[in-house]
Order: sequence, then C-alpha cells, then structure tokens
Amino acid sequence: MKYIKLLSLLVAVLFLGACSDDDVKKNSAADVTVSMGTATISPRESAGIVSLPIKVEGPTNGMVTLTVETREVGSNPAVENTNYYVTTKKINITGSEGYVELEMVDDDEINDPRSFEVTIVKVEHAKLNEAAKTTSVVIRDNDHEPYDRLQGTWTLTYKNYDGAVQRQKVTITGADDPSEYIYNKLLYLEGMLLDKSKAHLSFNFDSANNTCYVSFTNFMKYNWVTGFKHPSFSDPIDIKLGRLEGQQISQSPIEGVVQADFKTIKFEEGATIAAIFTNPKDGKLYLIETMSDIVLTKE
Repeated sequence: MKYIKLLSLLVAVLFLGACSDDDVKKNSAADVTVSMGTATISPRESAGIVSLPIKVEGPTNGMVTLTVETREVGSNPAVENTNYYVTTKKINITGSEGYVELEMVDDDEINDPRSFEVTIVKVEHAKLNEAAKTTSVVIRDNDHEPYDRLQGTWTLTYKNYDGAVQRQKVTITGADDPSEYIYNKLLYLEGMLLDKSKAHLSFNFDSANNTCYVSFTNFMKYNWVTGFKHPSFSDPIDIKLGRLEGQQISQSPIEGVVQADFKTIKFEEGATIAAIFTNPKDGKLYLIETMSDIVLTKE
C-alpha cells in the first residue's frame, strides 16, 4: 500500500511540475459554493480505491481549489496511513465535480467497523457550504465472513497455450450486501488475461468441515468479454470461456480449493480454461488463449 501511495504522490509532483497552478485561470464568478457530495459512505476494507465526491455548484469561469483534512471518530476510529491513505488533500476542480481519493488497507484482522471523517477545511476562489463540508466514512470489515474475505486484489498465476508461466493482478468482487441474491453463491474474477474480462466463480463454504471452494462455472453461458475489438474483424466480438478437454469444449466446472489462511486458491492441476469466440464469417469456434494450472495468491 505504501508503495502505491508514494507512486501516486510522485506522479502528482511530476504533473504539477509540468503545469503549475499559476498557469491555470482561477474562478472569479460569484455565488459558487463547494461541498462534499455525500454525507456518509461505507466501503469495505477490500474496496481498494474509493472516490469521495465533491460538488461545485454555480457557474464557474475557472479553477476552484480546496483542502481537506481527516479526523478519527467513534469508538473504533480508523487511523490515516494505517487503515487508509489519502492520495492528496489539496484538490483542484475546473468543472462541477471532483473527488477525494482514498485507498483502503485490507488487513487480516476481524474487527468492528472503523470510522473517520473527511472535512473540507479551506476553499479558494469559491465559498464553502458549511452545512455539507464533511463526509463520514465507515470502513466495514471483510474478514469475518468467508465470502467477504475472498474479495480483493489477488495475483493470478497460470500457464498459457505455449506453456509459459504468466502472472498478473486481478480482482475478486461480489455482492456487497448479504440481502443480494448472489451473496454466498457467486463471485467474479475480473481482469484475467484481458482488462475488461469478468469470469464467474461459484462459492461454497462447508461450515461443518471449515473448508471453502470456488469454481469457474457457467462455462459458455455468458460473455466473459463483450465487444472485444479483434484485429481480424471489422465488428467487435464476444468472448466466452469453456473447459478445454482434448479438442472439445466442456461446460464442466473447474474447482479451486481455498487454503485455510484464505491467501491461496489452487485450482485443479492440468485443468484448462479456453477463451474462445464464434467467427461471424463461418460460425465456428476459434481459440484466443488457454489458461491452465491456475493459482490465485492474495495481495
């Protein structure tokens, strides 16, 4: 987390060095007010980057600048640079909205929700709406329920069609609210092989034996990637996933065992997932890539 924060700050410094605030026209229009865009927000600690909205109301003719500060509140306060990071506290806005960027820290502790406030403490070239200057943030724990613990950033390791080992960052997402139908049933693996991909993972927790499984499922029943621009075709194509068994595509799930520490998921050794599409010219299935010996490791 710290490396990510430092990198973000370095990028910000480089950008500001290339284009100084002094070169940008400042707002001089009257009756322009600034406020936080929401009174409360409650992300999970596995949410990664969270953007708190800022509203600028009234017609502007230049840039508005504001500064925010954070404050620990509640019986179990969230600590800045421990439970979350703030990318930058000075924000320039040239339109009607901006954002305070927070980064949640996903730990392995079971804890009560942690709370803090983000407050606008200074506004330049506009007025502050005192009645809406603060957003209360409650960070929800994701380490109590197995379904929640699996959500977050992982490293995916697999062998491609040529047998070469590949590694990349991916994200497991799922339902945020236990009342949602897919909660404790279905998760999504996003970013596998292609940035906009979204694979289905069935979820099963055996409480009697304290074992957890996820499986690549629903093969050939949904678009893993929709509207992919393939260089060989003028129109976008949709890509599906299937289980490759010899020269045949199967719909049989590929099961993964979640290790006891919830930091590693090992899928069936030798089982192969094929990313395929239907050629619009001849109606036949064509292969884009395969992935086998899949392992996920929690970041």
